[in-house]
Amino acid sequence: MRAEGWLSFLLVFRMMASIQESEGTWALWRGLGSSLWLTCVPVAQFCLYEGLRALDIWGRGVDHRPSGTEAFLLGAVAKGGAAIATYPLQVVQSNLRLRGQAFGGTLAALMRLRCERGFAGLFAGFEAKILQTALNGALMMLTYEKLLDGVAFLRT
Repeated sequence: MRAEGWLSFLLVFRMMASIQESEGTWALWRGLGSSLWLTCVPVAQFCLYEGLRALDIWGRGVDHRPSGTEAFLLGAVAKGGAAIATYPLQVVQSNLRLRGQAFGGTLAALMRLRCERGFAGLFAGFEAKILQTALNGALMMLTYEKLLDGVAFLRT
């Protein structure tokens, strides 16, 4: 490792030690829960997609590979469902960045926002976000299914 790399490495540990001394050990893990929650969005999307596919709403059998249109629609719905589960957390994070005040944890921040603005406040701006998010999910699952079709074709 070059000298700059070692210096950066040592500075990180020095900063961690400083945080531990001033705020306690748990301060190093603050925000982990919400980060993991947001990281799970692709997993939730894929599980929702596969669950919707297994429902066989087109009546073609569970083993049937969806058409491009079907994959697009199921992907949009799945991504929308995953977005609903995580959007309130994104609103809270935006408010924390703007206001710069701590609420005593993610759950406390969610509860305070709900009390201040009601349930609708947790989904402020969701209309614009869902269009972008659903399109992203739709294109991703369409691409996924087409890649699977291509691999299956190459294997035969």
